This record gives sequence, structure tokens and C-alpha cells, in this order.
Amino acid sequence: MKAILAVACALLLPVAAAGQVTASTVLSADGLAAVRVGNPTSDIIAVTVELFHDGTTDGPVTLGNPVQGLLISPAQFVLGPGELQVVRLRVGLDGVRSGETLRLVTTLTPAPALKEDGGGGIVLGLVLQRRLITKLVVQ
Repeated sequence: MKAILAVACALLLPVAAAGQVTASTVLSADGLAAVRVGNPTSDIIAVTVELFHDGTTDGPVTLGNPVQGLLISPAQFVLGPGELQVVRLRVGLDGVRSGETLRLVTTLTPAPALKEDGGGGIVLGLVLQRRLITKLVVQ
């Protein structure tokens, strides 16, 4: 019974993605910015990038509404171990004010687990996404 429980616990150990994102970025007067996203781990991770208005008034960071008139290139991509991707943003300046803080949300998801023997089939596990929320200040 203990062996079955140990195997079940080992199968359900969470797998979390880790990554690195530029902590604070400035949006130029032309509405342009670039952010670096890196994968320092030995795992493959899927990345999604979004931009929100800052809804923080006092206390923890709160996301406001999504920024309109936005182009993120690429908005979704996969990073292999040790890879780095530059993400470019173009924001229409009608919806943002000079000096405003926006929040860049980068969601990192580890690649699905594979069976030990490399074959197909179902693998039971717990996958944890990581969301990194960083600042983008409008110039």
C-alpha cells in the first residue's frame, strides 16, 4: 500500500514553468516597446503575452482592462531550454496617457509531460502556470 501511495504522489508532483522577463520597460512616445523573455531552465515552456491597464490603487498589483489598439509580436510562442525571445509591442496612444503605468502579463506553461518510455498515452500530473506581471511605463 505504501508503494502505491508513493508512486501516486510521485505522479502528482507539480510541474511549474520558470522564466525571465524584463522587469520594467518604457513605452516610447511613438507607442513602441521591446521586452525580452528568456527560459533559463532545461524544460520547454509555452509563453503568452498580454497587456493591461494598471488597476492598482493601494496594496497588491491589480490588473485593469486590456489595452486596446495593441499589437504584440509574437503574442504566443514556445521557448526551448536556454532560449531568448524579444517581444515587440506597438500601442495606439489614444487609449493611454503619458506617465501611465501598464501591466505586461507573461504566462508561462511547461510542456506536457511524456511517458518515461517515450511512448504515447496518458500521463497524470499537475501542471502549474506561472504569471509574471511587470511594468510598462508610457513616456
